[in-house]
Amino acid sequence: MGYEPDPRITSVMGALVRRSQPTYRETLAYLVHPFTPDNVFMTRLYQGALKRAKELGYHLEIFWFKEKGMTFSRLERILRSRNIRGLIICPTIMQAHAHIRLNWNHFAAVTVGSSLWKPRLNRVQHHHYMGMILALRKVRHYGGKRIGLVISSLTNARAQGGYIASFHANQTGSTEELLNRVYSYTNWDESRFLAWLKRTKPDVIICAHAGEILHLRAYSNQYRFRMVCLDVVAETPEYAGIDQHYEVIGSHTIDLVSSELQHREFGLPEHPKTLMIEGSWRDSESFLGA
Repeated sequence: MGYEPDPRITSVMGALVRRSQPTYRETLAYLVHPFTPDNVFMTRLYQGALKRAKELGYHLEIFWFKEKGMTFSRLERILRSRNIRGLIICPTIMQAHAHIRLNWNHFAAVTVGSSLWKPRLNRVQHHHYMGMILALRKVRHYGGKRIGLVISSLTNARAQGGYIASFHANQTGSTEELLNRVYSYTNWDESRFLAWLKRTKPDVIICAHAGEILHLRAYSNQYRFRMVCLDVVAETPEYAGIDQHYEVIGSHTIDLVSSELQHREFGLPEHPKTLMIEGSWRDSESFLGA
């Protein structure tokens, strides 16, 4: 009949929906591996998603992947029997590449991070490449000259190589020299790390997560280097580095799956999109005063 959508009307109608108090709230499934409250990443991610779901009028319910007797086929039957159409798939903690097998034609789905290798869904994740750029800029601003990187092969795979690529691309020096400044490991090897430390003599070491600082801290005074972490939170104020804003990432997963539901975009996307959330720098007295 010649109707054309008007984005201004869409915005007004969206505001009316948010202000109303519906008696029915559509349920979104939050698919996740079991995690404990001390897992800050998973907890903050869920809190951000839960807050945004409530704001948009959804009910968010957790479904455990590893619940006893749970299979993909059983999970799909449960979701369909309850008419749950929207899925948020959380990252696996100890796996770089995961596969999930469901009949995706029945669902609008969004995943967090890059650990879900198959299928390729729309996703929200931290911008690892820009996070490294910001860390390098801050380290140089505060006097760092010879910068090293400590990263596990698992973290590198989960970041799709973004950390190491950014580390190499955004520094001056020969390719060989920059390669030598990266200590990559599968399982932590104290003697191998010490040999790397003595050979490269960094004045600042960037590490990928706070657990690695426990290994580095024992040698920081003896070898006179400062430490920066690419994944710091409010609970670790003693560390300088990048706050990845887990709550913001969780919130945007809800926005993305809500958009898919509103536009009836069910099934696997023909052209998957990735929403990258940039982190911000956090100072610490130990880093600034070193």
